[in-house]
Amino acid sequence: MLNKRAIIFPGSGAQHFFMGKELDGFSEILDQASRVLNTDLLQFNEDKSIYQDNSPLAEVILMLTGYASFNEVNKRAPISYVAGQSSGQLTGALVSGMLTFDEAVQLTYEIAKVEEDIPLSKTRLLTCANLNIKVANKLLNRSGLKDIYFATINSPINFIFGGDIDELKKFAVKLRTWGAKCDFLNMPAFHTILLKKIEPKISKIINNLNLAPKEPQIPFISDLDNRWNSSKNWLNKLVKQDTSTSNLDKNLQTFLKLGVNEFVTVDCGGRLSELVNNSVKNRHVKCKVTNISKTGGA
Repeated sequence: MLNKRAIIFPGSGAQHFFMGKELDGFSEILDQASRVLNTDLLQFNEDKSIYQDNSPLAEVILMLTGYASFNEVNKRAPISYVAGQSSGQLTGALVSGMLTFDEAVQLTYEIAKVEEDIPLSKTRLLTCANLNIKVANKLLNRSGLKDIYFATINSPINFIFGGDIDELKKFAVKLRTWGAKCDFLNMPAFHTILLKKIEPKISKIINNLNLAPKEPQIPFISDLDNRWNSSKNWLNKLVKQDTSTSNLDKNLQTFLKLGVNEFVTVDCGGRLSELVNNSVKNRHVKCKVTNISKTGGA
């Protein structure tokens, strides 16, 4: 049977201190990126006194961890398809050949700086598990609450809402009465229209960097519309990345229909691998799931 492998890159939240160190050539990759940003990424990644998960530099190192992971996996057996959740789309653009190394490093850093400046104010994210998404949607429609949106859809029973924190608190009470497991994330309402003001800032970054993406050399799918990225449409999607729903579940469905029989996740914390594993099991299909950032190989 033909082996079809899809690699999936995580977004913000997967980064951690000392990440990527088990990967071949990672120090050299950090050195190369350090020259682009005129800073010492190796020291930042290895010194607990200065490392911060929410720093734009940590976002860059997370992206580079994905890049190094791809290089390691692709040498063993070619990757057939590429996907990325949220900011993982930037890693996908690099490994698929749409962006150069320097472009990906600069773009990731500049976008992360904009995201870092978003105030928590009155918006948050609320995770929801163990409840069917159709039930959750009905409850939302009947709630009368106006500022709550689906931010991320990981599976039919695992998703994230974004919205006004007071409305989310009320909604969480309702969800829990239906057996849902809900937890708040201390993050602004990413992937909702409540962050609409960020779009002009992302557009400005793209213009300042004078980006001209190439056609992907490996099919690269969007987590926003479940369609294939191209040189003509990807920048427009990137502008809306933080203000549109991210849908991992639809991407997994597409890959399985295409005959993918192995998913490779790049997930330092293990959560993405767990989500993909559960989705595959719930669909009762035979498909291997390997987390390269934990094993050091796939």
